[in-house]
Amino acid sequence: MRICFVSTFLPQPCGIATYTSYLSQGILKVDPHIQIVVLAEHGAERKTSGNIQCFPCFSRRDDYGESIINKLKEVKPDILHIQHEFGIFGTDDRFINFLKMIENQNYKKVVTLHTVFAQENINVKEINNNIEYYNLTLGNLCDKLIVHHHSERIILNREGIPKNKIRVIPHGTRFLNLINQKEARKKLNLPLQGKIILSAGFIRRTKNQLFLIEALPLILQEVPEAYLFICGSVQNKADNLYFSYLMEKAKSLGIIDRVIINNCFIPEEDMDLLFSAADIAAYVDNSVCHSASGSFHLAIGAKLPFVATWGPKFAEEVVKYITDELLVINQDREGLARIIIRILNDEKFKEYVVERVSQYALQTSWENIAQRHLGLYKRIFLEKEVQTEPAKIALTPKILSNY
Repeated sequence: MRICFVSTFLPQPCGIATYTSYLSQGILKVDPHIQIVVLAEHGAERKTSGNIQCFPCFSRRDDYGESIINKLKEVKPDILHIQHEFGIFGTDDRFINFLKMIENQNYKKVVTLHTVFAQENINVKEINNNIEYYNLTLGNLCDKLIVHHHSERIILNREGIPKNKIRVIPHGTRFLNLINQKEARKKLNLPLQGKIILSAGFIRRTKNQLFLIEALPLILQEVPEAYLFICGSVQNKADNLYFSYLMEKAKSLGIIDRVIINNCFIPEEDMDLLFSAADIAAYVDNSVCHSASGSFHLAIGAKLPFVATWGPKFAEEVVKYITDELLVINQDREGLARIIIRILNDEKFKEYVVERVSQYALQTSWENIAQRHLGLYKRIFLEKEVQTEPAKIALTPKILSNY
């Protein structure tokens, strides 16, 4: 079976690129005979041999449909799997037009929606059309949709996409190769003593690092040796202004010596080091869209306790598989401080959380997630074989007599 992904791909600094890389590797661990081709955005590394081939062939700034289709004619996949994100494929009609152009091709089309919007929570100003109509049109033009949460399936089903067309497959988890905490801190130039609260990810308003800074004085009252380590890159001018505001806020609260901000993109090979250095991870996004978090699953893979905000990004996984005691309402600084203090000071509670996190890491290992993808691919591939196979059953006289 030949699987073709359309996605960003490494070394392009993009969460979807990392996702597709891990999924590809997981698939090959489960079934080494699968052929994988990635049609990637420019910025990926070109690979023309091996089990995973990659052909950079499109740009999000262009009308990418023709470029991808021309390459598909060479690849001739059995399964075309598109990793959809609005930041990659745009908020206009280009992606829908691309799906229409390949509607009658002889391969099955699977789309993973990494972000699902409903009309009441859309925060992308550029989408001027009805997002629910957009979702429905997209769903009608592919064979299967994959989402990461059951809540997303419910939204898409309400919008008119049949349940049996939507498959829920969680985000995968990589098991991190942790090293000694002090060694990791030494390599990262972090304090060797004390408790480190890690906030890993892009520095932007939706990541809500300000919430952590404002809660830190309350945390320091009970955990005076605590530090807040914000690690991630600034991507644009607006984020630069936000970064400056974070620094000013820390100064005004008198905690600048307890806030460490590393403004740089974190390469995948440094994630083991980063999470080895931390005592707790914090995911306090204020985003209202439905999506999964790759950074959150890195904390899961590190078996690290965490705190997260209530909302569509984290709540379903945390409530169902770990414990809702780790969730805080956005802007409840006292509540955020209480959870972090409890994890850092209550060893019995921390052990309980780590055990639950470890179990969820096993459930969502990339091999298990890859197995679920392969099961879906094989089912829809067999459907294709049945549909294209000529009829072999002739009507017998006995059957004819019933008509």
